[in-house]
Amino acid sequence: MHDIALVRSPPNDQDYVAWLATWGEQVVAPGATATEAIPGQNLGLAVLTNMERVEFVADHLNHLFRFRLHDGKASWYATAAWDQEDTEQREVAVVNQQGAHFHRSALRLPDSIATRDAFLSAVKDQSLRMRAPVIVRILSNSNTPGG
Repeated sequence: MHDIALVRSPPNDQDYVAWLATWGEQVVAPGATATEAIPGQNLGLAVLTNMERVEFVADHLNHLFRFRLHDGKASWYATAAWDQEDTEQREVAVVNQQGAHFHRSALRLPDSIATRDAFLSAVKDQSLRMRAPVIVRILSNSNTPGG
């Protein structure tokens, strides 16, 4: 898992949203002490923040953000995707007058992400949404219907 490439946001001074992301075989086998990756399964992990003056920090085991607190606070968002999300199979029973017949059907998530490019695109899209947050304006201060 040490050879998973880091992708990070380009430096930008205006409407800045910093992010870092990884994609690759970083799904760890089950167990409290397990450290080996499961081959053939890819996991995307990303952290995004719109805080100012964020530094990227890395050592031989980690990719990190260093935040400068604003009023003693920091905020960030995390997202993840697993390339096996759309492979779940389930049994669906269809009962008719002759008895139960079982049919295999695939349960697919509508927006599953199965590739590195799709994951990075989702991270970039989220970054753009964070740059332009929703603004709510109350156009009337009247509490009565119609006016």
